[in-house]
Amino acid sequence: MQCQLDTISKCSTEKEVEFALKTLPKDLNETYEQILLKAINEGEEVASIVEKILMWLAGTMWPLGLFELEEALMIKPGEVELNRSSLPNDLTAVLNACGSLVERFLDDGVERVCLSHHTVQVIDCSQLRYITKFY
Repeated sequence: MQCQLDTISKCSTEKEVEFALKTLPKDLNETYEQILLKAINEGEEVASIVEKILMWLAGTMWPLGLFELEEALMIKPGEVELNRSSLPNDLTAVLNACGSLVERFLDDGVERVCLSHHTVQVIDCSQLRYITKFY
């Protein structure tokens, strides 16, 4: 529901609202797919980072601070040291590309991020990787 409200709230004219209402996804899977397709349209690198963010957040027991998320994104399998070159220049833009799949909030002055709903954990991120090869 929040995903649909977010879509409608971004409309700036009545015509855009009408179009958004007519084209809203029919179910949760379609909603998530639409958000992931928008991430793919941001580019393959952004889509790859979105995939990593979703996987890290799905595997955590608590919301991550932005610093913790940045550290997680620097981890490369098989490498001993963190890889700073794999960090996005603008983490906020990449988090925005995650759309309503993630929630950002302040906790004692620390910005944290988590999955917006437990159903986001079941998204098959491998589909995101598969789809990016065709765009």
